[in-house]
Amino acid sequence: MPLQKYRFFVNEGMCSPVPTGPCTWEVIDWDRRRWLRIHGPKNAFPEDDYIEEFAARYADQVGEDEQTLTSNEHRELIGVSSDDPTWEIRYPHYVGPLDEETVIFRSNLKEVERLDVATDLVEYSQTDGVTKQLVFKYTLIQTRVENVWQELHILKALQGNKRFVPFYRIVLDEVTHNILGFTTKYIPGGTLEQYRGTFYFRWLKQLTDAVDELNLRYGLMHQDLAPRNILIDPTTQELLVFDFDRSGQIGGKGASRGCNDVDALVFTIYETLTLDESFREGLPWEQDVSKVENMKKWELKLPLEDGVDIAVYRDFLARWADERRTTRTIKHFSEASEPLTWPEYGKLEMIEVSEDEYGVRMSFRRKRKHVEGAGGYVTRWERAAQEAVKGYN
Repeated sequence: MPLQKYRFFVNEGMCSPVPTGPCTWEVIDWDRRRWLRIHGPKNAFPEDDYIEEFAARYADQVGEDEQTLTSNEHRELIGVSSDDPTWEIRYPHYVGPLDEETVIFRSNLKEVERLDVATDLVEYSQTDGVTKQLVFKYTLIQTRVENVWQELHILKALQGNKRFVPFYRIVLDEVTHNILGFTTKYIPGGTLEQYRGTFYFRWLKQLTDAVDELNLRYGLMHQDLAPRNILIDPTTQELLVFDFDRSGQIGGKGASRGCNDVDALVFTIYETLTLDESFREGLPWEQDVSKVENMKKWELKLPLEDGVDIAVYRDFLARWADERRTTRTIKHFSEASEPLTWPEYGKLEMIEVSEDEYGVRMSFRRKRKHVEGAGGYVTRWERAAQEAVKGYN
């Protein structure tokens, strides 16, 4: 399960200038959706991996209200406390209709499965009695809130295009009406990364069409095209592209150096058919797609459609890629036939923060305990461990 592999994430840390520490790291437990503080000597945790391993060893052994864990130099737990390191996440406020066709309140979602980091399979019962399975995407990290905002608006704009996963509803906090995330239709067929069946020739055309639509129609670069981000619809046997949280406008907002959907699709087809991911291990601008394109033979691990040789697949892909790099290309999203834009994400304003150790100061963020201690409201995300899931509370 991807979530268990990436369950713990070191969000930030601070060390004393003294060579041996001490240091304090703040860690997110994505399974239980809570923050932990790890305190210990610097030499005990030279890399983030050691911090994550320590959290994995002890997080389920401490009580629900014990969120600060102290380690000795041997990475052994020697103390715990109830000091809460959780940050308040300042989600954007929603202004618009509150009807069932537009929004869902988080309290009306029932968790079914944890699919990935900050991505859950949920059930939603509509007022007409129909229950739908949806995918709920959100974040617990302030710097990622803008990515969720962007992906939400991109998917809304792509609604109705059969090459992309269908957007469903915006998800709101029931108290503040802040935007916590969004839902999409659940496609139960899995991704190309997991698939081991026949790779049909028509799928190749569906993916080149998807990239053409994104780039040339909408002026959008996906920037994370890979087998893990392509779903197989078991009903239609068609492919759907998803996961737009790294996307950007070509030559505009969110554009990333070295990210090219044409090259990425060539890599994606190669990786899907051969299960070899070694050519994309470096940074995007260091990857050389010609090594894949010029390879004499691809060592196939997946079967192809009967009667269609790999040479046919490769020839189609090569001709498409050459055309896209030469005659069918744009340098700025404004050149697209239907350039896609989305509302600006409102930048955070500094707020007054009252803390015992600092007194009153101005900051972009504050701890949850200080907000709630002053009578304020903060969206709470904590939940039981995976095996004890019963739903959102």
